[in-house]
Amino acid sequence: MEIIYKTGIKNDINLAEVEEILSIIFEKLNYDEYLNHISVAEIIDIYLNLSEDRFGELFLYINNSKIKIKITKLKKEKILYFKHSIKINKFFIQSLKDEIKLRKKYTLLVDTLTSLPNRRYFFTELQNTINYSLSSHQHFAVIFLDIKGFKFINDFYGHENGDFVLQTVADKIKHSITTNSFLARIGADEFVIILKDTHSKESIKKYVKLIISNIEKPIKIDDNFLEISVCVGVSIFPEDGQTKDEILQSADLSLYELKHSDIKTNIMFFKQEFKDKFLENRSLEKDLEKAIKNDELYLLYQPKVNSQTGDIIAVESLLRWKHPIFGIIPNGKWIPIMENSKYLKPIGLWVLKTATKTIYNFNKENNCKLKVSVNADIRELVSDYYLEDIKKLPIQYREILTIELLERKTVKYWNELENIVKTFKTLKIKFSFDDFGTGNTSLKYLTRVLPDEIKIDRSFVTNINSSKSKNITTAIIAMAKSLNMEIVAEGAETKEEIETLHNLGCDIIQGFYYSKPIRIEELREFIKNGIISEKKG
Repeated sequence: MEIIYKTGIKNDINLAEVEEILSIIFEKLNYDEYLNHISVAEIIDIYLNLSEDRFGELFLYINNSKIKIKITKLKKEKILYFKHSIKINKFFIQSLKDEIKLRKKYTLLVDTLTSLPNRRYFFTELQNTINYSLSSHQHFAVIFLDIKGFKFINDFYGHENGDFVLQTVADKIKHSITTNSFLARIGADEFVIILKDTHSKESIKKYVKLIISNIEKPIKIDDNFLEISVCVGVSIFPEDGQTKDEILQSADLSLYELKHSDIKTNIMFFKQEFKDKFLENRSLEKDLEKAIKNDELYLLYQPKVNSQTGDIIAVESLLRWKHPIFGIIPNGKWIPIMENSKYLKPIGLWVLKTATKTIYNFNKENNCKLKVSVNADIRELVSDYYLEDIKKLPIQYREILTIELLERKTVKYWNELENIVKTFKTLKIKFSFDDFGTGNTSLKYLTRVLPDEIKIDRSFVTNINSSKSKNITTAIIAMAKSLNMEIVAEGAETKEEIETLHNLGCDIIQGFYYSKPIRIEELREFIKNGIISEKKG
């Protein structure tokens, strides 16, 4: 077979180029069928999923009957064959290579899906704009747009419809911008605009709002009207950055801050505190590697108490970090950093194994039957490694294990979660929705995954004696009982809260009224001295 295209050795592959070249080949060769019905988009997915390493190679071969695609990443290799019915000769091959050469030049500067300038073209234009602005003492804005929930759109409606959404959004932005603007697509669902000769935040905000209003008009997909929403981060040159990397990073940090805050707006302008926070987070992320090596991470266990008997029936394992310089670092400060870093995998698995082993041994030594809850990130569960590692746990560890997931973080992953929960049941592992009532779970999806347990968010417990919180809690408990789920109320701190929850029929209560999170040695004393039962009495 003759090779007609290759990405090169150990390159960070230009996936837009690969997609374009594959489409040309399949079109030119009038393929009869995809073996195993694999599409171009699925070939790209195979490349992405072959290994976690982003570098790899792709080779394309043809002969008189077949197209051969070889994908290699690290030591992994995947070969795909496709049939065709075109007679191959040297003239055909040369014309094909010439077509590929032209397309490669095109894809160097243009995003083939939307026909917008791509990342490479954008950086060239950004540098030119900086040079002009410095010489003319002009200001300009960099506007970073990101489509909310695009992964869910891709997963729920399919890649073809996802591509249609991207093309439609690109067209809407294109027809909304002014002549002094430059628009590019620089990521999967990321668009960026250079708005030249401006520095007034009010005029920028007015400009962005017009674009957003056009983007957010519903898009029709399969007889459904899909509502699109976007987040926008803005930086202004030169006050927010004086190089192309700095000014783009400032817009990106503004977008990140907006996406991870509770502020009810879809536009965020850069502030220096965003960069300070970013640098602090990067420093903590570097320290995390030392924390793992130096055993600075440890687990505490908070009792979960049967509201009827006052007995401890389970514990929730809670991760802590004692920094050698800063002491105990608040979880809200470092857990989000860990969840978005390469350390999510090793730390998540360490917690899983340590918590189950510790409580299993505790039960044996103290003649107990405690269950243990472990918090997991939904991204861990949908990865390849986490479920495989759970399967490797001894069955006696799995039988005492409950996996807790934050309800609000699962909304984009319903299809995957449904399959994961089925696997849990075969492994004799329980599944819980944490902070229930703060997400967007509909009954339709709740009955599809059917958690074994739901944990009522502490905001309802804290205000349990207000009529609104009491009514919501009563409704959640009634619904959970009708679906044979256990109900846990977390954050209970007063006797009045305990009594109200007990009267409402809540099964299990967790909170400082009974115990703060404690070390395993303290848990032993708790059970030995019957402290919980004394409080119940």
